[in-house]
Amino acid sequence: MAIYNLRVSPANGRSAVHRYNYTLRIDDFSWDKNEKYDDFLYSENMNMPSFAKEDPKNFWEACEELERSNANTFRTIDFSLPAELSDEENIELATNFAKEIFKNNYAYSLAIHSKKSSKDGVNNIHCHLMFSERELDGIERPKEQFFKRYNSENPELGGCRKNQTWTTFSKLYYIRQTWENLANEKLKENNLELISSKSLKDQRLDSLVEENYLKAELLDRPAVHIEKKYIDFTADTLEKEKAVEFFNYAKRIKELKEKEFRLKSENFEEENQKAKERFLKGFLGEENYNSLDFDVSEKQVEEQFNFENIFLKSIENNILIDRKEGRLKQLNSITKEDVESRAFNIVSKGEYPKKVARLKEIDELYNSLTDKENFKYSTEKAELEASIESYKNDEEFINKVSSMMFEINSQMDEEKENITNDLEFLRENNFRDLHLENTLENKVRTQEFYKKTTEYISDLKIQKEKIDKEVKEYKAYLERDIKYDIYFSIKEEAAEKYKELLSWKEEFEKYNSSLEDKIELSKRIKARELGFKKFNIENNIKEKFDLELKTRREHYKSLRQTQDDINGKISYSFAMLKELKNIKMYDLVERETILSEEFKLLEGASKLDKLQYNMKVAILKEEHSKLSKEDFKLSEFKVKLSNEEKLNYQPIIVEKIKDLQTQLEDLKGQLVDKELTTEDLKTRILDKETKGNYSKCKLDVMYHKKQIEKGLSVPENYAMLKISLNELKDMEKGYKITSEQIQAEQQIINEKNVKVVAKIETVKKELKVNYKTLKGLKLKPRLFNIRPTKHRDTIAKKLRVAQSGKIDIKEENKEREKLERWENEL
Repeated sequence: MAIYNLRVSPANGRSAVHRYNYTLRIDDFSWDKNEKYDDFLYSENMNMPSFAKEDPKNFWEACEELERSNANTFRTIDFSLPAELSDEENIELATNFAKEIFKNNYAYSLAIHSKKSSKDGVNNIHCHLMFSERELDGIERPKEQFFKRYNSENPELGGCRKNQTWTTFSKLYYIRQTWENLANEKLKENNLELISSKSLKDQRLDSLVEENYLKAELLDRPAVHIEKKYIDFTADTLEKEKAVEFFNYAKRIKELKEKEFRLKSENFEEENQKAKERFLKGFLGEENYNSLDFDVSEKQVEEQFNFENIFLKSIENNILIDRKEGRLKQLNSITKEDVESRAFNIVSKGEYPKKVARLKEIDELYNSLTDKENFKYSTEKAELEASIESYKNDEEFINKVSSMMFEINSQMDEEKENITNDLEFLRENNFRDLHLENTLENKVRTQEFYKKTTEYISDLKIQKEKIDKEVKEYKAYLERDIKYDIYFSIKEEAAEKYKELLSWKEEFEKYNSSLEDKIELSKRIKARELGFKKFNIENNIKEKFDLELKTRREHYKSLRQTQDDINGKISYSFAMLKELKNIKMYDLVERETILSEEFKLLEGASKLDKLQYNMKVAILKEEHSKLSKEDFKLSEFKVKLSNEEKLNYQPIIVEKIKDLQTQLEDLKGQLVDKELTTEDLKTRILDKETKGNYSKCKLDVMYHKKQIEKGLSVPENYAMLKISLNELKDMEKGYKITSEQIQAEQQIINEKNVKVVAKIETVKKELKVNYKTLKGLKLKPRLFNIRPTKHRDTIAKKLRVAQSGKIDIKEENKEREKLERWENEL
């Protein structure tokens, strides 16, 4: 199906000539030089100034040579064309899009490339557009003047003006929306599925509103995207490999979902209902990812390679395995009779099973009659029997049924094979457990996930209590007799007779009187049942019963689905907690391995190093005991310190603690408030775009309002307020902020905080080790009165660690009890 893929990029230091050659497949990029460039389909150069009319390449050579060294020499728009359209239709579509965007106001070069892709043999057809931001004004200029600075007073003396709107998000939004509208017009003409420039999240919400749950399920995934410059320039080879591996993995998951979507769309109504049920059983809610691809500045976050994505993707991997295993089990349970029944239903367009059901109801009434000669429905019975027999004797119909059975079996075999292959990929991919990797950032994110999941479970338990009550109450209503309600709505007398019949049946079951009376009661029951069989057929009670039963069951099913949804969320949330706990356990094992290696390296180290190693072991042992019942087997050093050694080590440790506390305070100051409002995030984005002018303007607005409230220079402040408000409005209009940008900004903050918190955790661990080491020295008051040393001034003082973590220096004239209390507080 057609996809939306459009990217707008600045030159970013790239050569305009090199880009032109690549776009038009000339010089080094021609098919003659390299056969891989045999994908050229069409090109055109439009609105070129007079000095480049004959050879458009002259324009880009002049642009590269004469534009300012720090200027953006060109901008590109690259976008995919619908593979479902013919080459001629795509050429028309691409050129119309370029004319709509640039009109006659900008010089541009366009080329279309088309080549068979490895995926299903579908053409990878796309368009490259490159253009200059200099706006044509009808004045002919030589190339030496064209790229000079614009002269607003005498335009003919300067160069063409550079239009700055190309850097704004409102312009980018216009480009994306224009492509969506033009492409959809052409797709609609050909009865093809339309595309959307919206984020995956917004498209999914639209699909849910339209009750297209099948499509919403397809869109329930993070966007597959990898930043090319990340691959080209990142120094960390291992990180690069992981990013590429994750990109390929996410891309494969996307392909699996698209394939599943295409197959299920063939039986849309049934599969859409199933997708709705799965949606109601969703366990993690919506993922806040975006697919907008504006490459405007380095500040924007588009790279999806992060722990949250990895962790959720690993969970999704397991969910896909469960779903596919369930489907495989379902396919294997389908019998030959099931296939035959479905084939009869499809070939007869639903008529055959309806007639069989109606005939069965009439036969039941016929078989219960004594006088069969005057049967009221003999004609209908005969017609139904003849019709069903005609189906069975119709050779063409039976052949179609056989062909349909073969087709159904073939589809099932193909689906089984595909599921088996998919399961093999999902089970054996190397990426699945990458979230277990022991990094500082992963540990911090794990803690955050753990906290959020625990809070989530608390909320779910409240919802569970409420829905359990609703299900219980409706179940009692569902158990009411539907037939009585239907009879009552048609004829009250019928309802009362039905009630009487039920009481007779109950009486018959408990009857203890004479056999004659029981036989008489049995006759009354049979006569009344016969009467109701006639009444049921005359008033089409079965259809009414089935409809009412379906309505009640659907409502009950909806309640149960909500109940299952909440129970599923709770179940998966606990599974996540277990997974997160496993990550903690992996962390402990990793730290244990590191300390084990450290033990070997410290054989010849100082006593202080060994003492601090022992403290690390003690801390790890305490954490280990909370998560595991297995024995803790790390070795410790036997360290015996003399009084002099203790006195020498004390000031060293104190100095280290003070230094670590300073680091801790500095790091805490680097944290950004996570609870920023949407308005706060919007302000941060606009400040980046306006170099702080947006916030400055907001402060000016507040200042002038306060001055007016105080009654100071009211006319002047009203005038200044109006100017500031207009400036604010212009900035907001020029830099339209999307929900995707706000999410990206929040992600930037979260990632920055994660890195800072990871450093904070490291410092805290070091502090803890040093506190415990200090306590382990076990200094006593009498030790402070020994012979003088070079640290005498320090030794003449005593440390107390406050609960706040800060260290205060106290004079030595304190009592032994206070010292012991200090030791106990550590």
